[in-house]
Amino acid sequence: MTEMFGRYRLESLLGRGGMGEVHRAFDTEAERMVALKRLPARLAADEEFVARFRSECALASSLTHPHVVPVHRYGEIEGRLYLDMMLIDGQDLAAVLAEHGPLQPARAVAVVEQVAAALDAAHRLGLVHRDVKPSNVLVARSDGAAFVADFGIARAVSGGSTSQTSTGAVVGSLAYMAPERFTSGHGDHRVDVYSAGCLLYEMLTGRAPFAGEGLPAMIHAHLNSPPPRPSDVVGVPVALDHVVARALAKDPDQRYTSAGGLAVDARAALRGDLPGPAAPHPNPTAAAPRRRVRPSVAVPLAVAAVLAVLGLATTAIRTGPATDASAAPPRSAPTDSGATTSPPGAGPATRQVDAPTGGQGDGGAATAPGTASTRPPVGPPPPDAGVVVPTTIVATASRSEDRPPPPPPPPPPPPPQPPRILGQSTEVQGDLVYLSVSYSDDDGDAVGFGFRGVNGSGWGQETHSFDAPSYGRASPGQISYPFNHACTQAPSRESDIEFWIVDSGDRRDSVTVHLTCS
Repeated sequence: MTEMFGRYRLESLLGRGGMGEVHRAFDTEAERMVALKRLPARLAADEEFVARFRSECALASSLTHPHVVPVHRYGEIEGRLYLDMMLIDGQDLAAVLAEHGPLQPARAVAVVEQVAAALDAAHRLGLVHRDVKPSNVLVARSDGAAFVADFGIARAVSGGSTSQTSTGAVVGSLAYMAPERFTSGHGDHRVDVYSAGCLLYEMLTGRAPFAGEGLPAMIHAHLNSPPPRPSDVVGVPVALDHVVARALAKDPDQRYTSAGGLAVDARAALRGDLPGPAAPHPNPTAAAPRRRVRPSVAVPLAVAAVLAVLGLATTAIRTGPATDASAAPPRSAPTDSGATTSPPGAGPATRQVDAPTGGQGDGGAATAPGTASTRPPVGPPPPDAGVVVPTTIVATASRSEDRPPPPPPPPPPPPPQPPRILGQSTEVQGDLVYLSVSYSDDDGDAVGFGFRGVNGSGWGQETHSFDAPSYGRASPGQISYPFNHACTQAPSRESDIEFWIVDSGDRRDSVTVHLTCS
């Protein structure tokens, strides 16, 4: 049964969360389909919240950017606040990652570039999102363009100052919240830069950077743990470790000053123009690093309670290095490759020496590992050693005729095989028929795919790169491509296509697939 909500006819429920529910709806006056967000009814009774909501929505509706979901209207109907936004035909990024796993680095960087451009446009207006996460990034089905949604909602709830509402609900998702959100409760636009870094890491690896078991572990990780390396996933450039580490710096002054700076470095890392963090130099005489002890705490959802429980960890971050000589040395956030100065307000310049744990290591920020006085002496061996060594070699050589002949060298490995199609399947979603094809790629040269209509089906011939933003590779060895079959208008339509893999510019293995709406 269709429900009417003022001028809107609610067609279907698109999603539900802590900030309300989103419906696919038809605006009967504007005569268009929209995404209608209805906030919980209790919020409309809070006069202070309603004033903030209207103010922030007015600011968000003035934000016009190609990668921001436009706000058409906002207000209150039947005792519920609502937000009328453009309907994006696609999926949110959380659903894309859940369905396909990590994105190829090129596609992940393309998405974070679009998200960063949207965030910077908002920040220039003084609008901070405060809840950047995969479910608030929508990916269009037609061309893969990314759109940031829900501008102004989280800030309206938080009042622009704290991370906690009067009812004790945390604003934002813990997996993507900057450390200062747990400490002072305040945060400027750099909380969005931190969240964008979390977003980039999750697109590259398929998981959030600090996905601890339970809220205490997750909050402790945001406050204390160094950022993990995305390059631990095969195929991710090591240079992207530097980008993620700087974006996730604990100190906001050592992060990128804008989301666009993050995107620029991510693109440079992809091109190979940005070196990754230097590998640590082993020092056999150095003392083993001190193990960090995780405090056993119980953290309630209210951030004010988080501050009380995690006060010790918070103090360590806010007050800097301890004066006790037995304390662990301070941690330094990563800086640009080769840089020797800190951003304004970040304190004295230091040279970063990476610890074995990654771009932001424990206690290795300003001290080079080892000193010359602890190394073994280097130089020519004593005279006696020079006599013994050649004598041994000569004596061994004189008995060489007693040795068995060396084994023959192993045969060379077989040459890599060109890509081969291993299987295919189809799935109908609305008007679209998704063709999923799995293939082998022994030599790693597969760069794309192509298809053409056969048996008079009417499809033209097309060739696509795996790195195109409209789909990308679902995972290494698998591609999924949508064909608009108009199934809702012509459910009995059938057609045939020939599908092939492109390897180093050449057409390789192919298969003929029958597409049907049933």
